[in-house]
Amino acid sequence: MTVPVNVQTVRPRTLAAVRREVPPNEVGSAWGPAVGKVWDFIRRQPGLWTNGHNIFVYHHSNKPGAPILCDFGVEVTRTFETAGEYTRPKRLGERLP
Repeated sequence: MTVPVNVQTVRPRTLAAVRREVPPNEVGSAWGPAVGKVWDFIRRQPGLWTNGHNIFVYHHSNKPGAPILCDFGVEVTRTFETAGEYTRPKRLGERLP
């Protein structure tokens, strides 16, 4: 089976996100509660969101079966002060580790 791949260069995007370490087979059930927490945070920050998208960044381990480090986030309009578990990961478009 051939899977088409489309590589694009896009402008950097600023995210509000929570980071979770998730077993590979549980990403599908982990993203909803995590991004829900981000939306709760955004709703308390006037002007932080206008029409951004949910964006998830996965940092895979080199070890087979190891948990995946996931940034579950929402594209926002500006930077903000980090508060508790709500972070500003590197902007998408910048080099990620």
